[in-house]
Amino acid sequence: MTNTTTSNIIDAQGGGDDMYKVRERRESLGLTQEELAKRAGISRQTIIAIESDMEVPTSTTTLIRLAKSLMCKVSDIFIV
Repeated sequence: MTNTTTSNIIDAQGGGDDMYKVRERRESLGLTQEELAKRAGISRQTIIAIESDMEVPTSTTTLIRLAKSLMCKVSDIFIV
């Protein structure tokens, strides 16, 4: 069973553009970073960090919220 409060580290350093598809998915839906942040209930700074391939401590809940806001599965936007 997955604990949705467990902290995860998203680390895309060295992963290049193929590591995460958040920006690509967001743009395909015509959303701004601010709109996505509001939909997902997370900060715009978190969106910026993820899209900039920065190391971002986050929770499983945040990953799920982000995927739902982008109308996809977590595995569609993050390599898991």
